[in-house]
Amino acid sequence: MIEKQKALAKWSDDLQRRIDAKDAIAFYNNNEDYIISTKLSDTYPKTANSILPYLTTYPLVRRIVDDISISFSKGVNIGVESDKLNDLLSAILSKAEMNRTLNKVDHLSNLLFKVGVIPVFRDGTIELDIITPDNCFVEQREDDPTKITKLYVQTGIMENSPGKVETVRYYTVYDDTDTWTAEIDSEDGSVIRRTEPEPHNLGSIPVAWFETDKSVNTFWIDRTNSLVRANEVIDLEMTNFRYVLAHQAFSILVTKGLDEDKNFTLAPNAYINLPYDPTHDKTPDASYLTPDAKLDSYWTIINDMIVDTAQSVGLSVESYKRDSTSFNSGYQLKLSRQSVIDRAKVNQMGYKTAIDKLLRLITKMYNTYQGNLFAPDIPFLIDFDELVSDSDPKDELEIAEKQLALGLTSRVEILMKSNKDLTREQALTKLKQIDADNAILSPTMDDN
Repeated sequence: MIEKQKALAKWSDDLQRRIDAKDAIAFYNNNEDYIISTKLSDTYPKTANSILPYLTTYPLVRRIVDDISISFSKGVNIGVESDKLNDLLSAILSKAEMNRTLNKVDHLSNLLFKVGVIPVFRDGTIELDIITPDNCFVEQREDDPTKITKLYVQTGIMENSPGKVETVRYYTVYDDTDTWTAEIDSEDGSVIRRTEPEPHNLGSIPVAWFETDKSVNTFWIDRTNSLVRANEVIDLEMTNFRYVLAHQAFSILVTKGLDEDKNFTLAPNAYINLPYDPTHDKTPDASYLTPDAKLDSYWTIINDMIVDTAQSVGLSVESYKRDSTSFNSGYQLKLSRQSVIDRAKVNQMGYKTAIDKLLRLITKMYNTYQGNLFAPDIPFLIDFDELVSDSDPKDELEIAEKQLALGLTSRVEILMKSNKDLTREQALTKLKQIDADNAILSPTMDDN
């Protein structure tokens, strides 16, 4: 009985982990209305119905996550020493949309801290599926809880509610040697039924895990995403602001001396004729009351909260607001992005191990389904281009002019640098055309 209670408690905790991950993804997609409406109902139980029509969400999580997720912004260079195998590997990775997948993984890893990528052979080719923490659970090793013995990946669901006890889910299950399908009762995590296991021939659970933090004493990263919490607060405050704005921004007509049953609503340009009854000691009157809610101050506080959240992950105020006018030089602009670049470089170091694991899974799968060409211990070359801040075009032009004057570069090199799609021959052809055009136009310009 005690063991069953422990298992239920553990399952309940894992469901909550998955719900938290699902909520984080909702904030990233700016689909958090259901979260904010529930929070409003809990916070203001008596007045929530009057506030809900003003529900407002702000894409803070997406803005920040997209800004800091630059580890794969220039792609990643992957290869092997053999030219023939290198061309084959490039074709495989291109079909699998490797760079696009890795860029998405970087965004999700900065949001969820840990994301998996699993290669699957589908429709005659290798594809890459992304596994997020909300649609899977694991069985951990007893001797090392940071490692797992089984992975359950959700493949079907009857109810779109991770915490609903009536839900029965369908999962694809992986261990180091086999894969099978299981039906899991979400009340306690027990297996209702399962298919016979089939070998996957990949040598380990076929998932490469990408992390932006190191797990300690558990497989999942035990952290709360501060961006999500901040976004929730800002959504609530912006909703309150809209509600106050609707009720406090305009003057209110107040009358005196009229019977209580004489209520009327007037347009701003209406003429008012108040009835006067000399038999009663009443002198009717009308005036406007102008509320004095500190809306400007309230709005400033909300914006300060947004900026503080951006700064907490290394974004400068100007960088977050896309305002480069406050920088006196390109060097200052680079410094404003340096924290984000440093963070991305640290992530790249951890990603290399995951990329190597993913490449080994891909090549093993290719050997199984399409041709035994890759050696099991083949070394992969994985290299990231240097991450640098975008330079100020004025600064780049000044540097190019000085290098040209000193004979350290050529007009061809400058043109190829400004347009990376040009080959040397295309750049030469374009410069010849520019010189020809200038020769024709120069006399006319001189006459003018």
